[in-house]
Parts: sequence; structure tokens; C-alpha cells
Amino acid sequence: MSAYDQNYYESTFTYRTLVVDDDSGVREVVCEMLKELGMSVIDAKDADEALEIYEKNPFKIDLIISDVNMPGMDGKKLLERINHLDPDNSPPKMVVITGNTQDDISEKYNRMRNIVSGYLFKPFNIDHLKELLNTI
Repeated sequence: MSAYDQNYYESTFTYRTLVVDDDSGVREVVCEMLKELGMSVIDAKDADEALEIYEKNPFKIDLIISDVNMPGMDGKKLLERINHLDPDNSPPKMVVITGNTQDDISEKYNRMRNIVSGYLFKPFNIDHLKELLNTI
């Protein structure tokens, strides 16, 4: 890797990010991408664990990146619950990871457009992630 390539992903992203996905492979890859972008990362294997982490650290999480389809509580319900935990304060930015099409997800999340900051459509790479982070 050239010096240019090594520095390519340096950024000013300072988000403390919670990554939620029941697929450990996806979760690990997303966490590694975020770390390459200079972000602090905490991960959770499901929505229940994510809620527990968030409730203990509500002001230490700036961004939540969550899968949509997970066993038990899905990503939509997780984001709704976090958004309502402390209505007097601003909830963290929220990004949804999905393998669904944009039309499918837009319909499902239409009422949540004021909560969801962006979508990552599988498959995605670090460039897609960086582009999304630059827009939120």
C-alpha cells in the first residue's frame, strides 16, 4: 500500500459509534471500516445489547449504525426506542444497514425519515460508508 493509500481514509470524523448487527462478520467489517476512518466504535450483537449499552452511555454515542433485520427486536424498533429514551435531548444520528432495495426500505421507514440519517445498502464498501458519513 502506498503512502497515499494509507492516508486516503484519514478523516475528521469524531463520532463515537455503536454498530448493531446479528451477523458477526458484517459487524466486524463495519467496525474495522469505521476504525480506519478514525472513529471510536462499540459493537452489539443484537438490539437488546445495543439498548443496554446506550442506556448506560447515552451521551457517549453520537452515531448508531444498525442492521434492519435481526432476530427479536429489529432495527426499526431499536431506533424508535432509542429515539424516545430521552425526548428532551437530541438522539444520536442513526444509519440503517439493509440488503433490501431502496424502494422496500423507503416504504418501511417512511414514517421514520426524521429519525434515520441515512441508509447503507448491501453490499457496500468503505467509500460508500465515507460518502454517507460526509452527508450526515
